[in-house]
Amino acid sequence: MADYSNSAKIKTCSYPIYMKEGSGLIDEVEPLTKAEQVKSRFLKGINLTLPNGDVISNKNIDDKIKVAISTLQMELQVPIVAKQFEDRVAFDKDAYKAFIFMKTKKKPILSVEHLQIETTDGQNIFKIPPEWIDTGRFIRGQINVVPFLATYTGNFVAGYAGNAGLILLASMGGVHWIPAYWSVRYTAGLCRDLGQVPIPVNYLIGVEAALIILSQLGPTREFTSVSLSQDGIGQSSSGPGNMLYVQRMNDLKEERANLIKKIRGLYATKFHMFDF
Repeated sequence: MADYSNSAKIKTCSYPIYMKEGSGLIDEVEPLTKAEQVKSRFLKGINLTLPNGDVISNKNIDDKIKVAISTLQMELQVPIVAKQFEDRVAFDKDAYKAFIFMKTKKKPILSVEHLQIETTDGQNIFKIPPEWIDTGRFIRGQINVVPFLATYTGNFVAGYAGNAGLILLASMGGVHWIPAYWSVRYTAGLCRDLGQVPIPVNYLIGVEAALIILSQLGPTREFTSVSLSQDGIGQSSSGPGNMLYVQRMNDLKEERANLIKKIRGLYATKFHMFDF
């Protein structure tokens, strides 16, 4: 289990972003969607029994939800469920002068458990006190160190924090670049409340799960027409066959595209940056 007792925690909500406190009149987050909610929101009137007698059970739908979450996390580049990560960040002199500016690979950040100068074999050289870490841009995955805010008397720095910070800032004056200099361990995810998910994201998970289920059901409807005749009397009927759920799937795909665009925009993940 991660230790959050001595970490720099976000001071606002990650959704709605920058919200400090709500009125409570409208739910902004809800528990992670389950099978019954997916059926209620997206599969009403849908026969979940296949022609061969197999039934898509709640257990099957919960499995599709897990697949949907994994797929969407890759596409959104945002952890839907909070997880702890650790990045190795290079020393860059310009970023160092800009209050040790750095961007994490995952966002939004919920808390930073440690930020330290670390050797390649994992030895801690200097740990940044959590009181120095600015949390104001955690939503965008940005960390800054402001080393002259308050007095700190913890295990890693003694004395007046301002003086200690000036020593730190001056220590790398002649060096411009060091690869893998900083180690930052942090927790990132869409909601700081355990087990809660923003409602639009939860809805998107349900859309993705419903699309998986409908794409499984559609091809099983083999016949587009059926006829019966006896003693010169005939009756016939026709239907959409394996195109039965195409319109519904097209509507869900449109909702999916719109939601992904909006969620990416919230957390500035429309453009992906890669390490070279």
